[in-house]
Amino acid sequence: MSTLYDLQGKYASLLELAEDGTTDPEVLADTMDSIVDAINDKAKGYAQVIRQIKADIEANKKNVTVSKHGLKLINLTSVLFHSGWLKQ
Repeated sequence: MSTLYDLQGKYASLLELAEDGTTDPEVLADTMDSIVDAINDKAKGYAQVIRQIKADIEANKKNVTVSKHGLKLINLTSVLFHSGWLKQ
């Protein structure tokens, strides 16, 4: 699969071919359609990656919150133990 940079280069090359006037318009249209389709596929892929990253961030935020509460509980238990409120 082409990168966006590759697709940009293909688009620029197609533009040059269109400007010189020697290429069949149907060939230009077909080529343009394939470039647009490839860009759309890339965009869908990027959107999926972005959604997954956002979901991962939210999951990690919840884990951090749980970890902080767990750390607070451990610290509280330690304080209570050392102060004599908790016994082994």
